[in-house]
Amino acid sequence: MRKPFGRAAWSACVGMLLGGQLACGADQQLQASVQLEPCTVRGAGRLAECTSVQVPRDRSSTGDKSLTLRVVVLRATGASPVADPLFMLAGGPGQAASEAWPPMMKLLSPLARSRDVVFVDQRGTGSSAPLDCESDDDISELFREGSLEHVAKGCAESIDIDPSHYGTTAAADDIDEVRRALGYERINLLGSSYGTRLALRYAQRHPEHLRSMVLDAVAPSSLRLPLPLAEDAQRSLDIVFDRCAKDDSCRAAFPTLREDFATVLDTLGDGIDIQLVHPRRGTPLTARLSRRVFAQQLRGVLYSPELQALVPLMIERAKLGDYQAFIAQVLSLSEGMSEQMSVGLLLTILCTEDVARISDEDVAAATRNTFVGTAIMDDFVRACALWPRGPVPPTIEQPVVSDAPTLLLSGELDPVTPPRWADAAAKHLTTARHLVVPGMSHGVTIRGCMPHLISDFIDAPASVQQLDADCITDEAPPFFVDFAGPHP
Repeated sequence: MRKPFGRAAWSACVGMLLGGQLACGADQQLQASVQLEPCTVRGAGRLAECTSVQVPRDRSSTGDKSLTLRVVVLRATGASPVADPLFMLAGGPGQAASEAWPPMMKLLSPLARSRDVVFVDQRGTGSSAPLDCESDDDISELFREGSLEHVAKGCAESIDIDPSHYGTTAAADDIDEVRRALGYERINLLGSSYGTRLALRYAQRHPEHLRSMVLDAVAPSSLRLPLPLAEDAQRSLDIVFDRCAKDDSCRAAFPTLREDFATVLDTLGDGIDIQLVHPRRGTPLTARLSRRVFAQQLRGVLYSPELQALVPLMIERAKLGDYQAFIAQVLSLSEGMSEQMSVGLLLTILCTEDVARISDEDVAAATRNTFVGTAIMDDFVRACALWPRGPVPPTIEQPVVSDAPTLLLSGELDPVTPPRWADAAAKHLTTARHLVVPGMSHGVTIRGCMPHLISDFIDAPASVQQLDADCITDEAPPFFVDFAGPHP
């Protein structure tokens, strides 16, 4: 049974410029080379169709077809579907699209009215030759220092891979091979987080088959993970503190929030023993929590605007020596985020494509004056030293230039892909628009009116600048000032 990428380790996505229904109708269907069969997919809420597509494991070897990709299709629900489908690309890297996206499709139903929706498990994830690693599923993993190194060591000893076969470029070429196998001439891409990097690589390599892109929580190749995570997490936490200071109830309840946070960090230091009750089982336990682990786990909490609303209260309780609220937050988030994660693919891609391009000087400059410090970078450097690493892709430093109409989306409080990264990518996209959702964090595709906006854009991508985005509002959850919730 595949174990999730552990709670501690995780807490440590030139086209033809045609738009509108006329352009959709102009696309011709090709002859499909695979047979789709009815299937059920967890969370989809309706019958799907599934198939397998054989692709080369080693794309430098002619005739190789030794890797099998899982492909799921949800057919358009409308009476007159158009010819160009929407491919949904998952994050991580390490999430399987057929596991991550279908549970959200009820909220994303506008996207499926006019066109098929396609999920391809990226090579190394889900049911596509997954690079899975065993991970201790005990809550004690929340407090382990160097947990990523621990997982990497055991995993590297248990799986035999050539990392050069599992990069973003190979995955982008897989997407195009699936497109051709399903009989589509042109496709639309919706990528979230790492899925945006995969979408951009597809735009770079197969522009003639790309109709439009939606990039949510943009992670271009210039974002060398995990280098900017400390700086971007500090920015996110500072916004939370500023919002609390401007909120009458939050300011009254936590008048010295920044000072209290500094006190908590100083108290934890190299580690203290804490008494807890298991949030799910109700059993008592003792653990040792250090400043480094606390900081890394808190960065993970900042992914969720709902959990951000609890941060001031959590800091107040931690100052008093009560870490129960903090552990409950971390456990809640990690269980939701790690279920579909293949840690082997995450390490394969980040160690080769990102960590290899980071110097000690880069780390010193990017982590200075941040609450996370060098903790995340240290963990990845040690883990990557144990992990097989391929050559750095030769064009990875080049920004992706594309004429494909593109809608870029960011959450204002995102601690990993804040708006600055979408701005950097948009500079090289000739028909692009960037929307920032106030009060939201990592990933905004399912938030508020966004499903309708995305659907409107894909229906008429060339009109992205005229897209009516007035429905976007600040919907940040109100701060909890005690365990009863927000005060009016």
